Parts: sequence; C-alpha cells; structure tokens
Amino acid sequence: MNIKCKICGAGVLTDKRIYRMSSPAILITYILLLPYLAAILFCVICFVALTVQPSHLYVPGRLVALTEMREHGVSEDVIRQVVADPYRDAADYLQVPGFPKTAYGWVKDASQKLRDGTPVEVATQGHKLEEKRVAEACYFALGTTLCLVALPGLLLVMKKRVLHCNTCNAVVECTKSRA
Repeated sequence: MNIKCKICGAGVLTDKRIYRMSSPAILITYILLLPYLAAILFCVICFVALTVQPSHLYVPGRLVALTEMREHGVSEDVIRQVVADPYRDAADYLQVPGFPKTAYGWVKDASQKLRDGTPVEVATQGHKLEEKRVAEACYFALGTTLCLVALPGLLLVMKKRVLHCNTCNAVVECTKSRA
C-alpha cells in the first residue's frame, strides 16, 4: 500500500520507527540507564543466590561431634581420647581431672556420632537465617526501586511509528488504523 506524499507530491510515504527524542537526549538517557540496568541485574542475581541456599546442611558426624565438644568446654585431651576410642563409655571421662560434669552429655553424644559415622543434618543457625531473610528483602526492595526509577528512562528511549517521505524527508505522525 503506497501512500503518496501530500507535501512534495512526488515521494512515497513509508512506515518507519524513530526515537521520540533527539539523538543527544537518547545517548544521555542510555548512559544514565545502563548503571540502573546493571544494578537491577546484580540485585536479581543476589536475590536468586540467597533464595537457592539450603536451610539445612549435611555435615560429617565427626566434624559436628568435635565442634560441639569444643564449644562446650571439653579439653583437647579428652577430645583426642574420644576420637581415638569412640566405643569407650562416656562415664569413664568423669574421672579425668578437669573434666566438666556438664560436658558429659556432649561427650556421650559425640561418641555416638563418631561410632555412627553418618552425616548429620544441621540446620543453619537461626541468626544466619534471619540475616539471609533481611538480605533477601533488601535486594528485593532495592531491585524494585531501581526498576521504578529506570522505568521513565526506558519510556524515553522507546521508538514511535511515523510515515517518512523518501523524497522530501517529511515526517508524518502515524496512527494505527484498525480495520
């Protein structure tokens, strides 16, 4: 469908897409828009990385046993003895000088974990989960804010449909006809 140009009378109007604003304005908008888009991408990556992390980890029973005994004040000498002979009765360690009686249950539990040798399911610590949730919320809020701030810039660099004369370079606004 060829439409004849009514301005020059010789040319033909063709459908063309052009920027809504001048070239310098478009260039400046792209320069300002790129950091926002990079920041949005960074927020999305961080948000996905945080939500994919498991809330439970499987840790070797030996590592859990040693860590628990150290955290509850069991001396390194007793820890070495428990590791060397996990089948020894935990009550025997009560005779060891300097052995805290409150650590008896931990030594008994550690001996059992060492004998089993199976991985232990450990929930990540509560405050770590809270920190993770706060970080997720921050990245989500920041990403949403950046999207809203970048939206006007995206609207500025959109293109519009016009009819362009190939002879006199006249530009006529184009409306979409619905037939």
